[in-house]
Amino acid sequence: IVNKQREVLLVQERSGSRKGKWRLVGGVAKGGQTRTDAALTAAYKTTGASVAIDSLYYENKHRTKIFMATPKAIAINNPYAKWFPLDELPHYKSLAFAVDVRSIDKWARENGK
Repeated sequence: IVNKQREVLLVQERSGSRKGKWRLVGGVAKGGQTRTDAALTAAYKTTGASVAIDSLYYENKHRTKIFMATPKAIAINNPYAKWFPLDELPHYKSLAFAVDVRSIDKWARENGK
């Protein structure tokens, strides 16, 4: 999720082996749900944000899909969610998943960092 100020919304893991690490907003498609619908649901459940899917941004051989989305409303209802400006993105060791590292790095390079 990227806002008009070119900030990316990340969520901090609250438990498990990745506790404290940042990740892209996302989830898993369940019960015949399309990946687009799963992305919309995950965005709302994770942050309280209603978003519009703009495009498919990244896909890998493991069928992971990352969509570019813009928020329809700017209110975020999760104290573990934070907007990061392009020049303040977390260090790659602070990210929860390799796909997050690759996607965020690609986005930052495309947007001038």
